[in-house]
Amino acid sequence: MSAALEKKQDAESKMKIGLILPANIWGCPYTNIYTEILKENKVDFDLISWNRDGSENNTGLQFEKQLCRKNRYSKLIPYLSYISFIKKIIRKNKYNKLIIHGSQIAILLSSFLRKHYNKRYIFDYRDITIDQLWYFKRNLHAVLRGSFVNIISSPGFKKHLPNSYEYFLSHNFNVEEARQALTTKTNNTKSDIIRVLTIGTIRDYVSNVEVIKALANKQGYLLQFVGKGVAQPLIEQYVKINNVRNIELEGYYPKKNEAKYITGSTILNIFLPKTSHRCSAALANRFYHGLIHKKPMIVTAHSTHSEFIVQNQLGLALDDCANLDKKIKNFLQSLDQNKFSDQCNSLLRTFIEDYQLFKSIVVSFIKT
Repeated sequence: MSAALEKKQDAESKMKIGLILPANIWGCPYTNIYTEILKENKVDFDLISWNRDGSENNTGLQFEKQLCRKNRYSKLIPYLSYISFIKKIIRKNKYNKLIIHGSQIAILLSSFLRKHYNKRYIFDYRDITIDQLWYFKRNLHAVLRGSFVNIISSPGFKKHLPNSYEYFLSHNFNVEEARQALTTKTNNTKSDIIRVLTIGTIRDYVSNVEVIKALANKQGYLLQFVGKGVAQPLIEQYVKINNVRNIELEGYYPKKNEAKYITGSTILNIFLPKTSHRCSAALANRFYHGLIHKKPMIVTAHSTHSEFIVQNQLGLALDDCANLDKKIKNFLQSLDQNKFSDQCNSLLRTFIEDYQLFKSIVVSFIKT
């Protein structure tokens, strides 16, 4: 073995990467997409996260100050404190490279990244946040320009990002589950009860209540909300005040139980706020659950979700929830399960190809 090759392998073996998250670890499942690749390539790494809701106990390198949500300005101080915490950890551990999740974190770190990690970080963009405010545009450009590569989780984000940079897709799914789904037959047995499932982070109150209102106490329907988030307690209160009886509300669930909830459902709810760019441009985890488990979906019209749903006939794309019960029944009655499964698999194959390109980029980042 040549001395140059030995030196390169020794450098790779000593490499350590810091993965910086914008929130709790439980709220950032997409991190696993990176950590699996890092483990496969025997690269040491740390997760730096923010225990924003106080629900996690001493989970690695974690900032413990909870986020105040009273107004925009009350959020700023905890964010700046978290940025200070991140810088302290990076300086202490001297990471070779970084993977930055979230535009708000990347923007607030922009000068630090430019000075210390130029072309030595991946910028992973999965949510529209402060990057759309005019006074952060210069910082956003600095982040995009200084990265090794810019990753987005939805093609819809391209409409809201500067078009002078190249972006690559990283989908919010487990690629092995997606591959297995291509060869797994669906088992959507007919039932007298139509189970409408909302699973994952429960962020929005208005759109979820619109679905609840449309199906409240309707015969033959069961609403299921599984997960936690800022809207969860408000939804519980609405259900109690309005005596909604055909609903099951569960909070946090172990990831290992997720498939059980999804396979037991009839249709997935991804009806999100109509006026929010943040929601209309994103692709939710539930969207990938629908493809993998072959479940129809309810989505908002004129969104990135609806582009996929309408083109592939995978569910309902709605402006509002008027007559939702009839629309769901009509769709299910006309559903050709074999054709539906084929359409799901066609999209999954495309997304798996996207993953292969993404993985090759991350491996190149590690080895460069």
